[in-house]
Amino acid sequence: MALYDQLTADFINKIAGDGSVIQVPDDEPIPAMPERQSDSSKILKMMRVAKNPKKAIRNLVVAKALGIEKLSSMGVLALYYFLNDHYKRDWWDWEPETIWQTLDHDGITVDEDIKDMVLAFQLCVNSMAPFEHWHIFEKVGHAFNNNHVDFTVIQPLEPDEVAMAIKVLRSIQPETEFDQEVLRYMAACCKQAGLVYMPQDMFLKECQEYLDEITFEHGLRDGTIKAWAQKVRQSDPRVQVQMERLDEIHDYISKES
Repeated sequence: MALYDQLTADFINKIAGDGSVIQVPDDEPIPAMPERQSDSSKILKMMRVAKNPKKAIRNLVVAKALGIEKLSSMGVLALYYFLNDHYKRDWWDWEPETIWQTLDHDGITVDEDIKDMVLAFQLCVNSMAPFEHWHIFEKVGHAFNNNHVDFTVIQPLEPDEVAMAIKVLRSIQPETEFDQEVLRYMAACCKQAGLVYMPQDMFLKECQEYLDEITFEHGLRDGTIKAWAQKVRQSDPRVQVQMERLDEIHDYISKES
């Protein structure tokens, strides 16, 4: 059975909100990655971190709090920065109800999606679990990309979502390194999506090594690396497809963060 450290268990229990409680053994605070998905499903309830996600709602709430009108430049980190700017680090340890009551007292209306994202932030500032365990990185990644999160199944992230999760996590804990299993998960997600190159400016320098272990299109990879450095349109249609995908990822994380 999969076990969780106390902070991760608290995060899951608070979001689940159905009375179920995940137990954490006293002598094993840091869990091992579950070997079988069925093990996780025995103890975790289906839950939503972003039910019917609407980025406009998130942007509207943060914009109202910041007193701005233009929403186009707002991203997921705006909420994190807002909380830190207004409540320092105190909110990191607050109970959920304390956060909601404080925001309400300050005249800020918070919907369920924002609440769930705040809980994800709390996990990331207080725990290294998203850096150490691929399945926690995956779920936090979906939360930061406004996707439905289900702890009972594997939900591979898209490459742009991986890049976004990396950017947010590195912004929160810039000195923390990712464990190998998380790096391998990132590479596997990109391999599944058809990418052969993971630029360091969007992913992590170690990612390409793991991607090379499972991808054998080395000629295409080398062509893409050269093309990405030159930033010019390519005559090889396969390289051009790779370039277009990388451009989309770059635009996505630049706009959202």
